[in-house]
Amino acid sequence: MKFYTLRIQAFFTTLLLVELLLLIPAWLCADTLHVPDEFPTVSAAMNAASPGDEVLVGPGWYNESVVMSPGVSLVGAGPDSTLIDGGPSPAIVCAEGSSVGQLRLISGSTLATLYSQDVSATIWSNEVSGLGSGILCTGGTIVAVGNSLHDNYYSGILVHGCDARIDQNLAYFNDIDGILCFQSRVEITGNFCFGNAHAGINCRKGTVADVEGNVTQSNHHTGVFFIRSTGSALGNDSSRNAQMGFQAVDSTDVTLESNSIIENFQHGVRLSNSSGRVLGCTVRCNGSAGIYITNGSDIVVSGNILERNFSGGVLIERNANAVLMNDYYHRNYTSGLSVLSSATAETANETMLEDRLNGLYCEQANHVTLRRCMLLRSHWMGIASIDSQVEMSNCVVAGTFFNGVSSQGSSFEVSNNVFFAIPLACILCQDPGPHTIVNNIFSNAEHA
Repeated sequence: MKFYTLRIQAFFTTLLLVELLLLIPAWLCADTLHVPDEFPTVSAAMNAASPGDEVLVGPGWYNESVVMSPGVSLVGAGPDSTLIDGGPSPAIVCAEGSSVGQLRLISGSTLATLYSQDVSATIWSNEVSGLGSGILCTGGTIVAVGNSLHDNYYSGILVHGCDARIDQNLAYFNDIDGILCFQSRVEITGNFCFGNAHAGINCRKGTVADVEGNVTQSNHHTGVFFIRSTGSALGNDSSRNAQMGFQAVDSTDVTLESNSIIENFQHGVRLSNSSGRVLGCTVRCNGSAGIYITNGSDIVVSGNILERNFSGGVLIERNANAVLMNDYYHRNYTSGLSVLSSATAETANETMLEDRLNGLYCEQANHVTLRRCMLLRSHWMGIASIDSQVEMSNCVVAGTFFNGVSSQGSSFEVSNNVFFAIPLACILCQDPGPHTIVNNIFSNAEHA
């Protein structure tokens, strides 16, 4: 009996030891493999590695295409010291749970220099260039942090059908986009994208994107571009791009908030056949309109600074609809707000100061309402309306160089407003169209 008792105790002791061994973290059992000290090539070390191992690559130029092993980390001595040249193939092909960092990667592959397909991978602190995309991820999950992606013949980073976090990368001088996303869910934060041949950041075809805290400057098309996508752009600096600072086309529920959109060659923001909101942005010194809303878009514009834009602060046309509240317009070179071509605008608490032509210009607009707006010191007229329907109440029009309000071929309802310091007519109606003018205060002229 004693013999069997001892055997049972030994069995349970062995079982307990096995369970304890299974609980030991993998990193305690991990090995570090050194190239070239222990292995002559990176691929040889990778083939010998097990999940949890780390392959350290010393300084040197390695001519090989490395296929990662699952769960293995590949770390160089720094992009200035360790270079992997994939030749006609990608320099790196990722595996599930792999990590790649501190390498200079080049290749002649027209697909990508670093390729990840249907796996989870982390790519950090590398310098990447080549004849395709710098980093290409199709399916799976990718984390790309702190990489430098430049002079790629396609885009710096391209993700398709992925969940991706793209953070604090430098993407410049790529022949398409700095960062390009298709049908993905992406967080794009803290990146600097400049000098790319198309967009700094481009989200397309069903992408859901959170774009926050990025700098997109001097790109040859648009700073941040949404096409048939949805998401938000928060706290970005999108300036001095050759076309637009931000653009959304055929997109839904897009939010732009607290962005700096300055000195873009065309529009600061262009929204075409899209829905969403523009909130608290600084839109200044753009070569065309500060915010351009067109082609049936439905947009809320609130709390923005719109200053010194060449074709006006906000331009709405082509059946678009906008609600505008609490915006500040200053010294825009045509009108502060223009509503044209069957568009509709509802405004409240807007301040339009020293715009170079009119505070508000309407031509063939469906319907425009102004409530509690200030139109001050416009260099032409406070409001100029041609063939439009306009309602104006509880507004102040003051200090214009010519008329306060000019109406030609329009339906105009003007009630409970204050006009003062107007050198010519406070209200000039140049046709017998339907006008309602009641309960206004005129300080220095009779309305016509």
